[in-house]
Amino acid sequence: MNKEQLVSKWKEFCFDLVDARNKDLLEAPYQEKIENGLRQLGWSKARGEILPKVRLEIGNNNSLEPDLSINLAGKTVFVVEVKRPSNQFKTRQETQLLSYMRQSFVQIGLLIGQDIRMYFDDNSGSITCVCVFPIDGDKEEGTQFVKLFSRSTFDLEQIESYCRERKSEIETNLTMTELQHHFLEQGGDIIVKQLLESYFVDSKNLNRRIVKDTLSLFNFSVTAGEKKPDPQTQTAVPLPLNASYVLAQSPNSSPQKVKYSHDTTKYSIDGGQNFFGKGRFVREVVAKYIAANPKLSFEQLKQIFPSELQGSYGVIKSLEELNNMKQERKDLERRYYMDEAQLLCSGDGVRFAVSSQWGKYNFPHILERLKLWGWGVIND
Repeated sequence: MNKEQLVSKWKEFCFDLVDARNKDLLEAPYQEKIENGLRQLGWSKARGEILPKVRLEIGNNNSLEPDLSINLAGKTVFVVEVKRPSNQFKTRQETQLLSYMRQSFVQIGLLIGQDIRMYFDDNSGSITCVCVFPIDGDKEEGTQFVKLFSRSTFDLEQIESYCRERKSEIETNLTMTELQHHFLEQGGDIIVKQLLESYFVDSKNLNRRIVKDTLSLFNFSVTAGEKKPDPQTQTAVPLPLNASYVLAQSPNSSPQKVKYSHDTTKYSIDGGQNFFGKGRFVREVVAKYIAANPKLSFEQLKQIFPSELQGSYGVIKSLEELNNMKQERKDLERRYYMDEAQLLCSGDGVRFAVSSQWGKYNFPHILERLKLWGWGVIND
């Protein structure tokens, strides 16, 4: 399809969904509109390609029913979870969609409500939202949705490759944002030394002790650059959306310097009896959850506390995994609560540590999850 055809298909797909949003339809009639939209993309109910409410058996007594299972050549290729168009996204909906994807043995899932969210499961323990498509026929990014999900051009391997690339971009942006946060908060000295040490030891195979001793002779500082990157030649890494920044500029200076305002708020989940900083607070949240659900396996806990809530370090890591990581123990102990008294244990006997790396850029994810669970949180 050429660009004009893609735009036309996207407008047709969105037309009834926009009308449904304006009327705030309930889920059942909204699902009918979505099924019609999929027919516009070439999928057929008559050929058994659009299957509503397929019952997936789990053991002897339980089952799941994805709202829509999309089949190609007798095999489910992706599933769709439908929420009413006024739906506000909630993290638990991801967990629900993951269950449908796992039971259907697919790596691609769509969550359609106020917008269209495309998820990818690479069997790492959680799913990643790789794309969000606004339901708006005038938004050209929707043509990518048409490319990916039109029946005539549907290519599962190509879609999975696209998802892996998008996931890599997302994880890289998260890591770079986190790095930027640490630069602003710590002045960069520790991180620059860690990067240089990794380069000389891991890439150049030099002696770690001598490298560390040499780097200890220097102090590094990082300041905001005076020259803004050219958007045509460099992809900008955004600042953390929830961080507190103060832009200060003297009357006679041209470049703006960014100052980071460190937040020291403490939080409590026991009615104010005990308050903890962000990192320790998350550790106490995980501990409390385990106390209430002692039979959960480590893999189940990783689904309840998925890595993307935190970022590149993840919320929890098994002690075995930490012991196998390349970083020195001292570095890991800065990033995880690894003291014997702070380690936790899952129902299947896996000992693990909780990440201590929390700030305004990722801590709101935890607060949002606690709100969904109905846990009362107060701060000082």
